[in-house]
Amino acid sequence: MNRFLDPSIDGLLARNGVPAGKLSERIEWLESRLKERSSVLESLVESEEFLLGDALLGLVSRRKLPRVPEPVAKNLMDEDKVRLLLLKIEELERLIHKVRGGLRISVGRHINSLIRNPWRIDVAMNTCMELSAALVRRFIDELEKGIRSFSITSFAGINGPPDRWLCDEPARRILLYAQVNPNLIDGATTWLASIANTLVMDPEVRLTVLLSAELRRVQMLGQLLHHPQILWLQPLGTEGVLSPMRAMAVLWKLDRICKQDVVILRGPGPVAGFHILEAASLVPSMASRTYGYLVDPACWRSKWLSYRLAWVRKRLAGLVLQTPEAKTFVQELLKNRASDSLFVLPPMIPEVVSSPHVLKSHRPPRLVYAGKFSPPYMVLEMIMALDEIRKRFPGAEFHVVGDKFHNRPRQHQFEKRLREALDRPGVVWHGGCSRQKTREIISGCDVALSWRDHTFDRSMEMATKVLEYAGQGLAVIMNPTDMHRRLFGDDYPGFVNDQSEYVPKVCSLLQDVGLYEQAARRALEVASGFTFREAAKALQEVIFQSDQTSR
Repeated sequence: MNRFLDPSIDGLLARNGVPAGKLSERIEWLESRLKERSSVLESLVESEEFLLGDALLGLVSRRKLPRVPEPVAKNLMDEDKVRLLLLKIEELERLIHKVRGGLRISVGRHINSLIRNPWRIDVAMNTCMELSAALVRRFIDELEKGIRSFSITSFAGINGPPDRWLCDEPARRILLYAQVNPNLIDGATTWLASIANTLVMDPEVRLTVLLSAELRRVQMLGQLLHHPQILWLQPLGTEGVLSPMRAMAVLWKLDRICKQDVVILRGPGPVAGFHILEAASLVPSMASRTYGYLVDPACWRSKWLSYRLAWVRKRLAGLVLQTPEAKTFVQELLKNRASDSLFVLPPMIPEVVSSPHVLKSHRPPRLVYAGKFSPPYMVLEMIMALDEIRKRFPGAEFHVVGDKFHNRPRQHQFEKRLREALDRPGVVWHGGCSRQKTREIISGCDVALSWRDHTFDRSMEMATKVLEYAGQGLAVIMNPTDMHRRLFGDDYPGFVNDQSEYVPKVCSLLQDVGLYEQAARRALEVASGFTFREAAKALQEVIFQSDQTSR
């Protein structure tokens, strides 16, 4: 039999609209109400409107989501249970109100400053993504009025002013932007040069490339800067790279000068602030023609980042991944809702040599590494291991190409220690070189090194440098990732599981001619499937096919 409630509790229930009845029934009603409001909050948090609301009131900057309260414990006294249920329901109502009001609250205090200075949208977006669809349209309208002057310049080699060149009548006009510093010699800049090379293999393409920073070093882009099918544009007087929204504004202006058939964007991995792909998704006039190249897909696995990625995927023409493994991961991350808008564009390298490299008996062996200097890339460890290799092979050399020191994750005095190691006997440091010069250095060596920290063992992406080594016919030392095993085979002789295997694997390749030939031939076979010509076929299927469909 139900006992009577304290009058204050009974009044509290009545004031909160709980129907009269037995105590057990009223508690059951409260539990049902808590469950229903929890479902409402969860559905709101997963909705696209939540992504553009500022109802999080600062929680976004800490990348936290409103939490649904935990269920009420079963062993509480009835009065305590009633009070706790009411408090939890009140908390849910407050959160629901914040999320639902997110498209309206506090927008007014930002919109005027945004209109006066459109670049300040970066600040607003970094704090919280607070523009509703209507405000985005208003922002774009104001942007059209406000972006009348932006200092960009083209390189020599283009006949006529850029606007006339942009509005030529080719079959395909493509706009390309990568949020990478073109003055650094690294994989991101290599990708920019590679995709530009691949795109202009089609003689009907007219490619416009916006650089994210003023170009001060031409090693990575080289002769592409004077390619007759490419218009290169660079911002003048900028510090660092363009912000995502400023870059998007310039791209939008270029598209207004002459409508592009396809827009290809590449940003960094997930960022705490605003991403270039999110910026593109806010420009409806371009989003349906824009393909976003997604970097480091595994880093998007958190709930908040996956919401942001889902928002982008819905609005862009497609997301492009480097490997089938990366595509599968993103498809699962987005709960198989994106299979028709996810595409694979493998790494791209120049044409490969016709036959594998042969070990030279008339000179000491040469090892080679080309790329950036970062602790997980094990450059310091490989240099320090050279002494042991030289005991087996006197006079052995280690050729190193690159000049980008990237101390992440940070190690104490990493750059100082590495610079000292680069002066050790047997080490030949070439500094930063053009892609062509790097290929020449690689072709004069015997074993290429792409061994990395164990944190790369689960990587879903492939280092382009592995393919460039392999394309020159060299045997390559690398981690046995699932992707490498799929491409090179489980029995590939150059796999290194840990530091204890590094020196023995290098020495076995240098000592056993048959084993070396097996590794070099296998590597060359793999690399032959990743040339610019093969990548152009993939682009034809992914981007150009959908372009033709939309014509």
